[in-house]
Amino acid sequence: SETSERPTSEPVDLAPSDPAVELTDGLRRIYVVGDSRYVKLVLDLDRSKHPGAEIISGTIVGCGLLPPPEQHNPPACRERYDRWSRDIAQHEPDLVVAALSLTDLLDRDVGGQATEYGSERLRQAAIAELDRLMAVLDADQTTEIRLLTFSCADPIASLTPHSAMSSADRAERAAWLNDLVRDYASAASEHSVSVVEGAAFGCQDSLPVATVAGTPLYEDGYHYTDAGADLFWTWLLPQL
Repeated sequence: SETSERPTSEPVDLAPSDPAVELTDGLRRIYVVGDSRYVKLVLDLDRSKHPGAEIISGTIVGCGLLPPPEQHNPPACRERYDRWSRDIAQHEPDLVVAALSLTDLLDRDVGGQATEYGSERLRQAAIAELDRLMAVLDADQTTEIRLLTFSCADPIASLTPHSAMSSADRAERAAWLNDLVRDYASAASEHSVSVVEGAAFGCQDSLPVATVAGTPLYEDGYHYTDAGADLFWTWLLPQL
Protein backbone atom coordinates (compact mmCIF):
# COMPACT_ATOMS: atom_id res chain seq x y z
CA SER A 1 0.00 0.00 0.00
CA GLU A 2 0.99 3.61 -0.39
CA THR A 3 2.99 4.80 2.61
CA SER A 4 2.22 8.23 3.95
CA GLU A 5 3.27 10.14 7.02
CA ARG A 6 0.35 10.72 9.34
CA PRO A 7 -0.08 14.24 10.72
CA THR A 8 -0.17 14.86 14.44
CA SER A 9 -2.01 18.15 14.71
CA GLU A 10 -5.28 18.30 16.60
CA PRO A 11 -8.57 18.53 14.65
CA VAL A 12 -10.22 21.88 15.28
CA ASP A 13 -13.60 20.39 16.26
CA LEU A 14 -12.30 17.92 18.84
CA ALA A 15 -13.84 18.35 22.30
CA PRO A 16 -11.94 17.60 25.52
CA SER A 17 -12.43 14.14 26.98
CA ASP A 18 -13.71 15.30 30.39
CA PRO A 19 -16.11 15.77 32.05
CA ALA A 20 -18.73 13.16 31.15
CA VAL A 21 -21.12 14.22 28.39
CA GLU A 22 -24.73 14.85 29.40
CA LEU A 23 -26.98 14.67 26.33
CA THR A 24 -30.48 15.11 27.71
CA ASP A 25 -32.38 14.93 30.98
CA GLY A 26 -33.23 11.29 30.20
CA LEU A 27 -31.45 8.36 28.65
CA ARG A 28 -31.25 8.61 24.86
CA ARG A 29 -31.27 5.33 22.95
CA ILE A 30 -28.90 5.45 19.94
CA TYR A 31 -28.62 2.62 17.39
CA VAL A 32 -25.33 2.46 15.45
CA VAL A 33 -24.91 0.91 11.99
CA GLY A 34 -21.40 0.52 10.57
CA ASP A 35 -18.50 -1.82 9.83
CA SER A 36 -15.67 -3.18 12.00
CA ARG A 37 -14.50 0.33 12.95
CA TYR A 38 -17.88 0.86 14.63
CA VAL A 39 -18.07 -2.67 15.99
CA LYS A 40 -14.94 -1.84 17.96
CA LEU A 41 -16.12 1.66 18.89
CA VAL A 42 -19.28 0.28 20.49
CA LEU A 43 -17.32 -2.44 22.31
CA ASP A 44 -14.79 0.12 23.59
CA LEU A 45 -17.38 2.64 24.77
CA ASP A 46 -16.85 3.63 28.41
CA ARG A 47 -20.48 4.05 29.40
CA SER A 48 -19.58 5.61 32.75
CA LYS A 49 -18.30 8.67 30.87
CA HIS A 50 -21.44 8.98 28.73
CA PRO A 51 -24.39 8.36 31.04
CA GLY A 52 -26.87 10.22 28.85
CA ALA A 53 -26.75 7.67 26.03
CA GLU A 54 -27.58 4.02 25.63
CA ILE A 55 -25.61 2.82 22.60
CA ILE A 56 -27.03 -0.23 20.80
CA SER A 57 -24.94 -2.02 18.20
CA GLY A 58 -26.25 -2.80 14.74
CA THR A 59 -22.66 -2.96 13.52
CA ILE A 60 -21.42 -5.80 11.31
CA VAL A 61 -17.82 -6.55 10.33
CA GLY A 62 -17.32 -5.78 6.64
CA CYS A 63 -20.71 -4.12 6.10
CA GLY A 64 -21.02 -0.54 4.97
CA LEU A 65 -24.10 1.26 3.67
CA LEU A 66 -23.80 0.55 -0.07
CA PRO A 67 -24.61 -2.82 -1.65
CA PRO A 68 -21.57 -4.96 -0.69
CA PRO A 69 -19.18 -6.16 -3.41
CA GLU A 70 -20.02 -9.82 -4.02
CA GLN A 71 -16.50 -10.96 -3.12
CA HIS A 72 -16.77 -9.14 0.23
CA ASN A 73 -20.31 -10.05 1.19
CA PRO A 74 -20.34 -12.48 4.16
CA PRO A 75 -23.60 -14.04 5.41
CA ALA A 76 -24.00 -11.43 8.16
CA CYS A 77 -23.98 -8.69 5.51
CA ARG A 78 -26.49 -10.50 3.30
CA GLU A 79 -28.85 -10.75 6.28
CA ARG A 80 -28.22 -7.21 7.56
CA TYR A 81 -31.67 -5.80 6.81
CA ASP A 82 -33.42 -8.61 8.66
CA ARG A 83 -31.21 -7.96 11.69
CA TRP A 84 -31.64 -4.20 11.59
CA SER A 85 -35.41 -4.51 11.27
CA ARG A 86 -35.59 -6.83 14.29
CA ASP A 87 -33.31 -4.59 16.34
CA ILE A 88 -35.29 -1.42 15.55
CA ALA A 89 -38.55 -3.12 16.50
CA GLN A 90 -37.05 -4.45 19.74
CA HIS A 91 -35.13 -1.40 20.96
CA GLU A 92 -37.16 1.48 19.46
CA PRO A 93 -34.18 3.87 19.30
CA ASP A 94 -34.59 7.62 19.44
CA LEU A 95 -31.84 8.09 16.89
CA VAL A 96 -29.82 6.02 14.41
CA VAL A 97 -26.23 6.73 13.37
CA ALA A 98 -25.43 5.11 10.02
CA ALA A 99 -21.74 5.33 9.13
CA LEU A 100 -20.02 5.03 5.77
CA SER A 101 -17.11 2.58 5.75
CA LEU A 102 -14.00 1.51 3.88
CA THR A 103 -16.03 -1.21 2.16
CA ASP A 104 -18.22 1.48 0.63
CA LEU A 105 -15.17 2.74 -1.30
CA LEU A 106 -14.49 -0.58 -3.06
CA ASP A 107 -15.36 -1.40 -6.66
CA ARG A 108 -18.54 -3.44 -7.08
CA ASP A 109 -20.88 -4.85 -9.69
CA VAL A 110 -24.30 -3.29 -10.14
CA GLY A 111 -26.91 -5.52 -11.70
CA GLY A 112 -24.23 -8.07 -12.51
CA GLN A 113 -22.11 -5.54 -14.40
CA ALA A 114 -18.75 -4.09 -13.38
CA THR A 115 -19.40 -0.45 -12.53
CA GLU A 116 -16.95 2.43 -12.49
CA TYR A 117 -16.70 4.16 -9.13
CA GLY A 118 -18.32 7.59 -9.34
CA SER A 119 -20.49 6.67 -12.31
CA GLU A 120 -24.15 7.53 -12.69
CA ARG A 121 -24.96 3.83 -12.51
CA LEU A 122 -23.34 3.56 -9.10
CA ARG A 123 -24.98 6.79 -7.96
CA GLN A 124 -28.42 5.42 -8.75
CA ALA A 125 -27.62 2.13 -6.98
CA ALA A 126 -26.35 4.01 -3.92
CA ILE A 127 -29.49 6.16 -3.74
CA ALA A 128 -31.69 3.07 -4.02
CA GLU A 129 -29.74 1.43 -1.19
CA LEU A 130 -30.05 4.52 1.00
CA ASP A 131 -33.81 4.54 0.33
CA ARG A 132 -33.96 0.92 1.46
CA LEU A 133 -31.88 1.71 4.52
CA MET A 134 -34.14 4.61 5.53
CA ALA A 135 -37.25 2.46 5.12
CA VAL A 136 -35.84 -0.11 7.57
CA LEU A 137 -34.22 2.21 10.11
CA ASP A 138 -37.18 4.60 10.20
CA ALA A 139 -40.14 2.44 9.22
CA ASP A 140 -42.66 4.56 11.16
CA GLN A 141 -41.00 7.87 10.16
CA THR A 142 -40.44 8.93 13.78
CA THR A 143 -36.72 8.11 14.23
CA GLU A 144 -33.97 10.65 13.58
CA ILE A 145 -31.22 9.46 11.24
CA ARG A 146 -27.66 10.79 11.25
CA LEU A 147 -25.55 9.79 8.26
CA LEU A 148 -21.88 9.85 9.29
CA THR A 149 -19.74 10.63 6.26
CA PHE A 150 -16.55 8.72 5.62
CA SER A 151 -13.70 10.29 7.54
CA CYS A 152 -10.26 9.01 6.53
CA ALA A 153 -8.04 5.93 6.59
CA ASP A 154 -4.51 4.81 5.87
CA PRO A 155 -4.84 1.06 6.47
CA ILE A 156 -1.84 -1.12 7.19
CA ALA A 157 -0.91 -3.82 4.65
CA SER A 158 -2.83 -6.61 6.41
CA LEU A 159 -6.14 -4.76 5.98
CA THR A 160 -6.79 -6.12 2.52
CA PRO A 161 -8.17 -5.26 0.02
CA HIS A 162 -8.30 -1.72 1.40
CA SER A 163 -4.54 -1.28 1.75
CA ALA A 164 -4.09 -1.81 -2.00
CA MET A 165 -5.90 1.45 -2.77
CA SER A 166 -3.77 4.58 -2.99
CA SER A 167 -4.41 7.44 -0.59
CA ALA A 168 -5.29 9.72 -3.51
CA ASP A 169 -7.82 7.24 -4.93
CA ARG A 170 -9.35 6.65 -1.50
CA ALA A 171 -9.72 10.39 -0.89
CA GLU A 172 -11.28 10.94 -4.33
CA ARG A 173 -13.81 8.15 -3.81
CA ALA A 174 -14.64 9.34 -0.31
CA ALA A 175 -15.24 12.88 -1.58
CA TRP A 176 -17.64 11.59 -4.25
CA LEU A 177 -19.53 9.36 -1.83
CA ASN A 178 -19.72 12.00 0.90
CA ASP A 179 -21.13 14.52 -1.60
CA LEU A 180 -23.75 11.96 -2.63
CA VAL A 181 -24.78 11.41 1.00
CA ARG A 182 -24.98 15.16 1.67
CA ASP A 183 -27.21 15.62 -1.38
CA TYR A 184 -29.35 12.69 -0.32
CA ALA A 185 -29.87 14.06 3.18
CA SER A 186 -30.72 17.55 1.94
CA ALA A 187 -33.35 16.13 -0.43
CA ALA A 188 -34.92 13.68 2.04
CA SER A 189 -38.58 14.50 2.72
CA GLU A 190 -40.15 11.38 4.24
CA HIS A 191 -37.49 10.90 6.93
CA SER A 192 -35.64 13.13 9.39
CA VAL A 193 -32.12 12.78 7.96
CA SER A 194 -29.04 14.92 8.54
CA VAL A 195 -25.29 14.57 8.12
CA VAL A 196 -22.45 14.48 10.62
CA GLU A 197 -19.09 15.20 9.02
CA GLY A 198 -16.81 12.30 9.96
CA ALA A 199 -13.62 14.02 8.81
CA ALA A 200 -14.01 16.63 11.56
CA PHE A 201 -12.56 14.06 13.96
CA GLY A 202 -9.15 12.46 13.65
CA CYS A 203 -8.34 13.56 10.10
CA GLN A 204 -6.21 16.11 8.33
CA ASP A 205 -5.87 16.42 4.55
CA SER A 206 -7.80 13.14 4.09
CA LEU A 207 -5.32 11.21 6.27
CA PRO A 208 -5.62 9.97 9.86
CA VAL A 209 -4.15 12.15 12.58
CA ALA A 210 -1.64 10.04 14.51
CA THR A 211 -2.16 11.60 17.94
CA VAL A 212 -4.31 14.17 19.72
CA ALA A 213 -2.79 15.75 22.82
CA GLY A 214 -0.30 12.88 22.90
CA THR A 215 -3.00 10.19 22.63
CA PRO A 216 -2.60 7.72 19.72
CA LEU A 217 -5.89 7.58 17.83
CA TYR A 218 -5.50 4.63 15.46
CA GLU A 219 -4.10 1.15 15.93
CA ASP A 220 -3.90 0.20 12.24
CA GLY A 221 -4.76 3.30 10.23
CA TYR A 222 -8.51 2.63 10.45
CA HIS A 223 -9.67 1.20 13.79
CA TYR A 224 -9.33 3.41 16.85
CA THR A 225 -7.27 2.60 19.93
CA ASP A 226 -9.20 2.32 23.22
CA ALA A 227 -8.20 5.88 24.12
CA GLY A 228 -9.03 7.04 20.59
CA ALA A 229 -12.48 5.48 20.92
CA ASP A 230 -13.12 7.51 24.06
CA LEU A 231 -12.14 10.70 22.25
CA PHE A 232 -14.38 9.73 19.33
CA TRP A 233 -17.49 9.33 21.50
CA THR A 234 -16.75 12.54 23.37
CA TRP A 235 -16.62 14.32 20.01
CA LEU A 236 -19.67 12.61 18.46
CA LEU A 237 -22.31 12.36 21.17
CA PRO A 238 -22.86 16.08 21.82
CA GLN A 239 -23.62 16.51 18.10
CA LEU A 240 -26.47 14.02 18.23
